[in-house]
Amino acid sequence: MVVYSALLILIILFFVYSKTKRTLTNNEDVGFAMTFSFLSLWLISGFRYMTGTDFISYKNYFEVIDYYSLTNPLYETGYFLINYIIGLFTSDFQYVFLVTSFIVIYFIHKTLKDFSASYMFSIFLFVTMYFYYESFNVVRQYIVVAIVFFSIRYILKKNLKRFLFTVIIASFFHVTALIMIPFYWLSRVKLNNLTYLIIAIATIGLSFFTPTIVSLVSIVVPKFAVYVDYSVEGSSANTKLIMVACILLFAFIYKKKLISLNENNIIYINMVYFALLFTLLARENILFYRIALI
Repeated sequence: MVVYSALLILIILFFVYSKTKRTLTNNEDVGFAMTFSFLSLWLISGFRYMTGTDFISYKNYFEVIDYYSLTNPLYETGYFLINYIIGLFTSDFQYVFLVTSFIVIYFIHKTLKDFSASYMFSIFLFVTMYFYYESFNVVRQYIVVAIVFFSIRYILKKNLKRFLFTVIIASFFHVTALIMIPFYWLSRVKLNNLTYLIIAIATIGLSFFTPTIVSLVSIVVPKFAVYVDYSVEGSSANTKLIMVACILLFAFIYKKKLISLNENNIIYINMVYFALLFTLLARENILFYRIALI
């Protein structure tokens, strides 16, 4: 707990420093803060022990990795290969978390560095809005989140081939990544605010049938059968729902201005909107909450 508190204080100090530097010099070039933040986030996540809901199950998986193969990996192929390759060199499970944590933090760090107007503010939100700590619980899912987050650059650049390639790579860690493919086109759709509202209301109605939907989907994709009886993840989904709704409210109020400043802003607005829809669906089933993270 002391480590996490120290991390939060460190991030806040770097954030304040970056804002102060921008105010005084009109420049927020804080390379050392970026590097130190990246290393801190990675190493704290990588060296965590007995932290996260899946820690024991992933540890047990690594210890019996020789019982599995590419044709029978239990989890997705990408995660199996990480465990298998590490197992060739060491019996220490901690290296698995060091590698998976590096993947998650690197792709988030790289994307924020390339596209965020304020890197330190984005990192501040990443930590204080609990996304960082949530990555301790759903490791494979957050590998997907990080890689798909990185792939947004290809939507912005209208590079379908690279986007598809990146999403397919992500699917080797969790198959839900493939759900992102249609959003290459959907993210650019321009709707009026009334249409957005009608779709959201319809989604709320649909949310009461999500357990049935997941049951039907699990017939086609048996891997999803484990989610059939899973309800919403406590207060987590409700917290995310409130946060996403507040962000969207602001975005819709200033939508025309945001789009006039940069036409690509419609992509960001739509992505947050789709996250809201999946979070609404997550009220009755955890699978949609996992998708909303992406």
